[in-house]
Amino acid sequence: MKEFYVGYQPNAPADIARRIKTLIAVVLVLGAVVAITFARVQKTFVPSTFEYGKERTFEGVIEIRPFPALVTTGSGATDS
Repeated sequence: MKEFYVGYQPNAPADIARRIKTLIAVVLVLGAVVAITFARVQKTFVPSTFEYGKERTFEGVIEIRPFPALVTTGSGATDS
């Protein structure tokens, strides 16, 4: 006879409990492997600096759609 579990019972039958514990362990290990793999294949950030207090002038055209952006030609930055 197959085991049957009703949610309001305090404990699940041994066979069902073992299957659920195995499934949880497999999902946790698989999640850890996916997370580590995802972290390993990420590219590193480009080295950059924030030039606090250094003002620059940019010339170009402001476009509103699909999002606000300043479209420049060439490098676009001139020191002022």
